[in-house]
Amino acid sequence: MRKYWKKLLALFYLSLFLIVMTGCWDNLDITDRAFVSAVGLDKGKNGQVEVTLQIIKPNVIKENRQGGSGESALWSFTTTGETVFDAIREQLKAVNRKPLYSHIRLIIIGEDLAREGVRDILDFFIRDQEIKITPKLLVTRNVKAKEIVNATSLLEVIPALHLEGILENNAFEGETRDVEFIKVLQELTAPHASGVIGSIAASNKAQITQINDLEIEGAGILKKDRLVGFLDKKQIRGYLWIKDEIKGGVMVIENPIEKGKKITIEIKTSTGKIDAEIENGELILKTRVKMLGSINEYQGSKYIESDKLTRLIEKAAEREIESNVKEIIKVSQREFKTDFIGFGNKVFQHYNNYWEEINGNWDKVFSQLPVEISVDVTMRRTGITEKPIPIQ
Repeated sequence: MRKYWKKLLALFYLSLFLIVMTGCWDNLDITDRAFVSAVGLDKGKNGQVEVTLQIIKPNVIKENRQGGSGESALWSFTTTGETVFDAIREQLKAVNRKPLYSHIRLIIIGEDLAREGVRDILDFFIRDQEIKITPKLLVTRNVKAKEIVNATSLLEVIPALHLEGILENNAFEGETRDVEFIKVLQELTAPHASGVIGSIAASNKAQITQINDLEIEGAGILKKDRLVGFLDKKQIRGYLWIKDEIKGGVMVIENPIEKGKKITIEIKTSTGKIDAEIENGELILKTRVKMLGSINEYQGSKYIESDKLTRLIEKAAEREIESNVKEIIKVSQREFKTDFIGFGNKVFQHYNNYWEEINGNWDKVFSQLPVEISVDVTMRRTGITEKPIPIQ
């Protein structure tokens, strides 16, 4: 028995030793690393791929915090290769430190490259064990990805963090889609492959040098893995409503009792759902949105009994949301004739045999189907005061 416990103890210490050694063999000082914060992917010449890396210089950040020279803590470089990995290996000819990819915040895909398909260019990011599955994806519109990666920030030491913050803020307001790499992969490998990715474009300025020369709004539509078009910031809101991705922000509606005046509603909570049902032998697509809000601003001088006014505001908000949803369904069924919303995956889940019959022709079938829309809005409160400011 004692011999058994000695062997067990010896095995424990051996395992501990191996764990410690494994953690230390590549133990480089942080200042000897080149941390990659953003990656830009563009279409190169002759079928090649351009890769632009935004690299953080930790030693410069450290020196600047200690009152250093004020040297830029960022460095970016573009290389070309037959594949993404080939182009990344070319970086080693100019970067004198081992790039570390575990801190990537953004992967930005150029429009021209995305129109040819994103499957092959994303394959490297799936396979590399160092890269996490949480970077955010963006697709460019009328601008190259490397121009965005090269843009500097006046607010953040690391421009990728500035861009990520803008993406999160605009997605919260329902003007773009904030989506992680792993989510896009899930959507592209679903029974009906499609996806929606936030888009980034140049503002009205001719040259991009800083992040305030850019705007993140709207989204790109992927059919299978190819970019087929874009949604503007109004159209994307309808998509976010029914995909349960509106988590806050505000909506502005017409004052139902005073023409030309507005009411601002803060969105407290929202839930959205899409579904598919066969009724009397017919396939019907359904959407449902529920929203809880509060009145944060009231324009106008007219006022009626509180409960009645609240219900009129709820109805006006429901019409606004329903309009958003109708618009995105129209765009999906009529303009692009592709189910990027994901109804087909619901058909697959509930009616697998039916799906097998129409799978190869789903987008055509989808474009002809009726869609039922249900919207329910509840106003929780009207703020500290109920009535408008009583100016005589």
